[in-house]
Amino acid sequence: MFASSLPSQWLAEASLQRPDHPFLSGSENLTFQQAQKRVETLAAWMQVTGLRKGDRILITLPNRVETVLLALAALRQGIIFSILSSQIQPAGLRRIVAQCEPMVVFIDASLSQLNEACEGHLVVDVDDKDWCTVWNPTHFKTPPVEIEPEDLAFLVFTSGSTGTPRGVMLSHANVAFVCPAIQARLRYQSTDRIGIFLPLAFDYSLYQVFYACLSGASLYLGQPEKVGPELPKILAREAITILPGVPTVFSALIKMQRYRPTSMPALRMVTNTGDYLPRTHIDELRTLLPQSQVFPMFGLTECKRVSILQPEEYESHPESVGRPLDGTTVF
Repeated sequence: MFASSLPSQWLAEASLQRPDHPFLSGSENLTFQQAQKRVETLAAWMQVTGLRKGDRILITLPNRVETVLLALAALRQGIIFSILSSQIQPAGLRRIVAQCEPMVVFIDASLSQLNEACEGHLVVDVDDKDWCTVWNPTHFKTPPVEIEPEDLAFLVFTSGSTGTPRGVMLSHANVAFVCPAIQARLRYQSTDRIGIFLPLAFDYSLYQVFYACLSGASLYLGQPEKVGPELPKILAREAITILPGVPTVFSALIKMQRYRPTSMPALRMVTNTGDYLPRTHIDELRTLLPQSQVFPMFGLTECKRVSILQPEEYESHPESVGRPLDGTTVF
């Protein structure tokens, strides 16, 4: 683990330690080294396009490899990114564009209806045959920029459940503190395969990318619409070992395992955030998936994770969301 470095360096360091180890799979498969080369090429494209440290971009894409690579390239160059749901409506995107003032908005061919909301800004269709040349094997490289810990890394736009969505600012120091602290509790391993079935616009999914770089684990980019009858089959087929989720994901999984149980021997850990995971859900998950440990957690977008309940503490503190992370004080 690279606890002393900043997140802009984590992929590069992982690619040196584990060049041929699987990193991303879903729309395509990439090792850590292949992903690093693609990120370097993308960073060079950003430089040529005129994007500089401190500029902002919006990535409005579904869960696909390009979404992750664009975010990592921006992080490397000190460009402030925000990933938005591909389900966002034009009016919502228009509000966020006005708040964020991005230099570039990335979309794909299925989201052309969002073009009007981005009027006055450069819109890049990542499926466009001309722009797609940036993904070819030719390796362009530009030096990474110097990043200070307090530099802004990315914006996470809240769901707007209590008002208009707002952009929460996360610095490189925020991420550099919390990710190793979470990893110290969850202990992801290089043999793990993390299944992402929540949108990458949700910071909980985005942070899985960082944990994978720190631990050497691989990421399977699933689609949120698969959270239903197909989910257990996908988890079994893809040998997913870690499933980050929210209560609705686990409600669906419990329902399917009750109705038509699927053997998932590889699944060793499920982690919950986003909302309170009822005790009944935890008990059912422990019964239906006896090989899996359940980690209830509590967090805030502004500081990512506050506390994690260790499985061995559940019996004595069944209603708890756990102990604060190391270095975190709770009042």
